[in-house]
Amino acid sequence: MATPAVRAIRQGLDARYRLIGIGRYAAREVFRGLPWLDEFLVYQPRSSEGIGNRRSLIRSLRQRPWESLVLFTNSLTTALLACASGAPTRIGYNRDARGWLLTQRLEAPRDRGAFSPIPAIDYYLKLAAALGCTSNDRAMEIVVGDEERHHADLLWKKLEWDSRCMTIAIHSGGARGVARNWPAASIVALARRLQARYDCQILLHCGPGERESTLAIQAMIDHPRIRSMGLMSDLPLGLSKAAIAKSKLLISTDSGPRHLGVALGLPVVSLFGPTTPEWTTTYNLPETILQVPLDCRPCFASQCPLQHHACMEGIRIESVFQAACARIESTSMWTLPTPQDLRVTEAA
Repeated sequence: MATPAVRAIRQGLDARYRLIGIGRYAAREVFRGLPWLDEFLVYQPRSSEGIGNRRSLIRSLRQRPWESLVLFTNSLTTALLACASGAPTRIGYNRDARGWLLTQRLEAPRDRGAFSPIPAIDYYLKLAAALGCTSNDRAMEIVVGDEERHHADLLWKKLEWDSRCMTIAIHSGGARGVARNWPAASIVALARRLQARYDCQILLHCGPGERESTLAIQAMIDHPRIRSMGLMSDLPLGLSKAAIAKSKLLISTDSGPRHLGVALGLPVVSLFGPTTPEWTTTYNLPETILQVPLDCRPCFASQCPLQHHACMEGIRIESVFQAACARIESTSMWTLPTPQDLRVTEAA
């Protein structure tokens, strides 16, 4: 969701400026192959080897003649790091008691004291505009490199799949807790129905933390064309990018793979439970967003506070199946939508 703003900064800056990204390993992988950054410094605050941790990052920051630092995160820690860099201009949102560390403070919109929902893409573009780099281009963007495509080809070979056969990717988990997970029984039923209808391949997408759960789902289904990515010994982000790029459709919870699919231009069916799409509206193409209207949501909790998990369990298999079929069988041309064009389907 930060890619439109970084693109705007690169396009708006004089060519003599170097643009350096600083962030976690996953952020570096998202920007891999994109032409805007001259360098990327990996920040791993808990690194036991000392590579990229706070102390080593501060040393690296102090060795460079920074002119400006733009903080996409809202944390106090990153503002402290920016201040330690010695950069004379530090731009960020005035949140988390860090305003005194910034030289240019942006105010996040509020309604009666609470932060108002604003799509992260627009939130970040305002930071680019504060640097003098304005843009109306909201399209998210990622690049799949040759090496990443090779890893996906190896995955298909391991699964004994045909690259010419249509593949549907399903991501049912979430890195931020089990509250965003769609029930395993629902995934089993959906995968079987889609495979039977289209005689296709179903990829159970996962990261390292979801390996065991997707392998368990694969075992429950026991079908050669419904397999888990967890069979691979290594699950880097680049493999996710390439595997999703090889798919015809992505069905995902509100998690990172959802955004990879949208940035790659895939039709995406997104399942929202404890979160809300208002904060993460995407503009590349319309999504089908499924959510259950409940008084308790959105709660943004990592585990259901009421222990009923109704926001995810209430998303019916039939609703997801019909949404997926509509996306697969649609022949309409995609156009860049406005926020009001976002298609929302209540899965009550």
